Amino acid sequence: MFALEIAILLIIVMLTACDEARGEATPTNGLVADSDGTQPSGQLPKTDSGVKMIVNSVIPREGITITLENKTASEFTYGSDFTLYLNGNDSWETVQPIIDDWGFDSIGYDIAPQSTTDEIFIDWSWLYGELPGGNYIIKKEILLVRSPGDYDKYLVEAEFSIPGNINTGPTRP
Repeated sequence: MFALEIAILLIIVMLTACDEARGEATPTNGLVADSDGTQPSGQLPKTDSGVKMIVNSVIPREGITITLENKTASEFTYGSDFTLYLNGNDSWETVQPIIDDWGFDSIGYDIAPQSTTDEIFIDWSWLYGELPGGNYIIKKEILLVRSPGDYDKYLVEAEFSIPGNINTGPTRP
């Protein structure tokens, strides 16, 4: 019964995140990006989860392959959502979608304690098309659910580069 309650909570949380993400690019923390597309200020989810994102490979026209490594005694949950940032003009800017009406599947995947996920392929071609050369950050939100309605949000991120006109600049957002 407890597992069913957690599953229902995760579906509600993911549906809410999906609704917030439709129509415009938003950072994975649910805050709307500033009008110039940069990372907004304000209350951000925690980043010290003990879960690390590792980039395994990058295919500029299609996407990225990552793994998530959980070095804690807690189980985390993640979904299909992600946000990309490009280092441009001496600041990190949210990569803008090439389509107007979009959203992510509402699904929750578990990251068991003291484990590493299988490779996760994140396809960005449907949302961003082929990315130009540059330095990028990919961010995903993960949840630490203690009980229904009692959870913490964390961000995991990784930097990667696509060969081409690579910009060097500020520290990550």
